[in-house]
Amino acid sequence: MLFISFKGGDILMNNLENSNLTGIKVRIETPLLEKSVKFYSDYLGLKIMEQWHDEGDRGVILGLTSNVNNQAFIELSYEKQPKNNIGMSIQIRVNSLDDIMNEIRGKINFSKPEMRPWGSKYLYLVDPIGITVILFEGKL
Repeated sequence: MLFISFKGGDILMNNLENSNLTGIKVRIETPLLEKSVKFYSDYLGLKIMEQWHDEGDRGVILGLTSNVNNQAFIELSYEKQPKNNIGMSIQIRVNSLDDIMNEIRGKINFSKPEMRPWGSKYLYLVDPIGITVILFEGKL
């Protein structure tokens, strides 16, 4: 399950059985493409689905698994001067925050996870261009 929060609302990929919707892809423009790819793939474990480097167009599409039938993707696109991402956060549910923290310790700065009032445990990270990435364990 992937949640995307932005100023003014949330997007929740949940019950799609009776919908024409088949997935969601978030596009992040970044001048730090290589650092961003490393953050999301090497550190967080998202899988590189597609990568391109054409004249004037570079980018990567990442998924939760390498299966193209996933429901949630992140596209990282190189932009020398990206648009403003103020208010955006990406929330990714994980099976074990302890396992993730052991994997990223020394690679990404983070503080102790926080328990939320609804019983979920949140770990707050910041990607290379300042987007808040929340890894969470527990209830939606």
